[in-house]
Amino acid sequence: MTTPTPTKDTTASWEKFLNPKTLRQNLVAASVYLAAYEMLKQALIDQLRGFYSNSWSAEDGWIVSESYGKKVLSLDKKEMVACAKWFRNSGALTDDDLLVLSDIAKHRNTVAHELPSLLSSVEQEVSLTHLRCIFALTIKIDKWWLREVELSINPAFDERQPTDEELEQSCSMRMLFMSLLVQVAEGDDSKLAELYEEWRKQSNTAKQRSSDTAEQIGKTR
Repeated sequence: MTTPTPTKDTTASWEKFLNPKTLRQNLVAASVYLAAYEMLKQALIDQLRGFYSNSWSAEDGWIVSESYGKKVLSLDKKEMVACAKWFRNSGALTDDDLLVLSDIAKHRNTVAHELPSLLSSVEQEVSLTHLRCIFALTIKIDKWWLREVELSINPAFDERQPTDEELEQSCSMRMLFMSLLVQVAEGDDSKLAELYEEWRKQSNTAKQRSSDTAEQIGKTR
């Protein structure tokens, strides 16, 4: 019996799967993609649910009004798509954005349900292009929401309206967090490492101050 000769693709696939560095990076990219997708869902769904909530329950939290069903959920049978269409109708997104969102969702299903193939086959990869599109759409939605909704209903902006430049430079925690995730997925964790070191310094400083204060209090007793 003749042993089949490995093809170039077969050899490359084994190299991709067995190389610890490659496997680790692909696992990170897959995890980041799934996390980023959930944050995009939050940007699309949670803000609208909150906007259309008009009562509170200790058991269920904020309860959405009937208007949410009439003005949002009626746009599509899938809630995420319905919310995206609401943002499209409101001028935050375009028809092209919705097409990109569809591609993003399809790739999300591939990452979630076909992960072994993504990790072991050279014919499949976690799409960093789609990941960057998730980031771009999230930025677009969050900045539009700040300009068109938060500025009109948030009392914090009653006394002073931000300038166009300030709005352009505005960054939600979600946007900041996602930007770090995208960098890590692309193999660059330098910014994350920099932030971690700064956090450690501030944390140690705070602990030292607390210790010094406790020591001073002890001496005065």
